[in-house]
Amino acid sequence: MRPALVLVAISLAGCSSLRPGALALADGADRPAVTMRTTRRAPSRGPLRGPVLLRRRHGATAVYERTQRLESTSVGLAGGLDVRARSRLTVQRLPGGRWRETEDFLEIATVASGERRALERARTVRLHLRADDRNRAVELAWGVGRASPALGLLLKTALERLRVVYPRGAVDRGDRWAARPFVVDGHGAGIPVRIRVEPRFTVRDLERRDGQPVARIGWDLAIRVFPFAALGAPVEGQGRARGETLVELADGRTGHTALDITIGLRPAGTPATAEPPLRLGVRYTETVRRFVTAR
Repeated sequence: MRPALVLVAISLAGCSSLRPGALALADGADRPAVTMRTTRRAPSRGPLRGPVLLRRRHGATAVYERTQRLESTSVGLAGGLDVRARSRLTVQRLPGGRWRETEDFLEIATVASGERRALERARTVRLHLRADDRNRAVELAWGVGRASPALGLLLKTALERLRVVYPRGAVDRGDRWAARPFVVDGHGAGIPVRIRVEPRFTVRDLERRDGQPVARIGWDLAIRVFPFAALGAPVEGQGRARGETLVELADGRTGHTALDITIGLRPAGTPATAEPPLRLGVRYTETVRRFVTAR
């Protein structure tokens, strides 16, 4: 599958205008091993009374494991796409209600015919991001070691865009809000594609799971693909991404996300009402689990 079409599939949600920071590459040296254990919680389930305020809440430092998967759900054009990543995410509190996220990738691999193939030596990949208490990415400094520009753009897009942007005030079941539309431009990575995304979110439910208050937040993203060259001719397209994030209210970061992206591609200049001859389907899933350092 061509990098341009992969970028079409991975450019999803986010809100703020982002300013690239300085390049921050991992030095490749062995880092101190961290022994981690999951936090145990008393079992408890049931509805949760609203409204609630969706915010990032951490102590001075919190450590998470983040797993991601991007796989094709269509046949032919995107057939065989299956990229998986596993990383350690460290969150540190900064002044002014902001957070520094440092993501160290432990594994980045593709899976084909049941066989894993590593894309990058994990210790060469590190990303840094600053976010505010509404989970908006406000500054990104990233480096991907020996990774290709296309892979670097994929990782960068996933970190800064695949996050629910929390509203200003408290919300209850059924409440909706929109985040600022944004454009992802792949030209800097050698991928001549520009994509505009308009994100909207909905509180589907508030409940308790395993003793923790959680929010189920629905995604509905309108996607426009500007004309670009593919398969020997200029094409353009439109699509949607729909799915859900289940996030714990205790920290605003622990949870699970599943998104289904469908994009129709057609020859540039063709009426948008016409049936697109090419359809691209991709599913993105992510799980963030909080860990505590063993004593």
